[in-house]
Amino acid sequence: MPEREIDLAYIFPGASKNDGIWKGERVSTISYPTTANAQCNEIEDESFWFEHRSKCIVSLVTKYSPNACFMDVGGGNGFICEKLEKEKIKTILLEPGIDGVLQAKKRGIEHLVWGSIVDLPYTPQSIDAIGLFDVIEHIENDHEVLSILHNILVNDGFLYLSVPAYSSLWSQADHKAGHYRRYNKKEMNLLLRENGFEIVFSTYIFTPLPLPIFLFKSIPFRLNLKKKNKRMKYEKRIHRKQPGIIGKILKRILTFEINKLKKGKSLLFGSSFLAVVKKITK
Repeated sequence: MPEREIDLAYIFPGASKNDGIWKGERVSTISYPTTANAQCNEIEDESFWFEHRSKCIVSLVTKYSPNACFMDVGGGNGFICEKLEKEKIKTILLEPGIDGVLQAKKRGIEHLVWGSIVDLPYTPQSIDAIGLFDVIEHIENDHEVLSILHNILVNDGFLYLSVPAYSSLWSQADHKAGHYRRYNKKEMNLLLRENGFEIVFSTYIFTPLPLPIFLFKSIPFRLNLKKKNKRMKYEKRIHRKQPGIIGKILKRILTFEINKLKKGKSLLFGSSFLAVVKKITK
């Protein structure tokens, strides 16, 4: 796919630009805590989870869409856009939280849209590749969003997405994050096919995490045991890179995952599900 320039006035007709940020006429609220972008911003750069997820995503985008115009829908603070820009992939951040947009601007992301994909008028077949990373679980009508993304993608365009895996891992953390659901591979593949996408590659990631999540989050939630931890302090503690032997083992396992993905091989289980899908023209 040939490289091309980004023209946000063409992609989102009717959007206006102010101080370097494009915005539609309205921005709907979503099922996402208002403080979440600020909290993520405090932990992203030091988090093994955000670092590993970004490496997995970048490895797939550079493989399948190296010359694409890439739009990260619900891209938060621009963490993924920043990683892709370092690989010379042109990006657009579309984010309904203005705090996330402003933080992305500080990161140096040039093409910024403040809004929700369900609100913005768009030009069909105007985007080469789209990312939807841990976003669709926050949207009640997942079919509606996938239909919109199908329409805005060029023919044979790629959609990349990640979601939290397994309903059995549901916990209080999902409630607080504003999730409607968690997915397994079968459910997600069916959802994507029903909305006009062909599965190119799919895999679970974070293979070490399902068991500790189930033991320390899901079971306490089912037993109605409330943690006394303050939310932010707790998130910082579990996200930071672990020292000592535990950190070395975790790093080795996650490096193994990256190497598997680079070879085009899927992982059989994990706490997140990651997919690359291609638009099927109707």
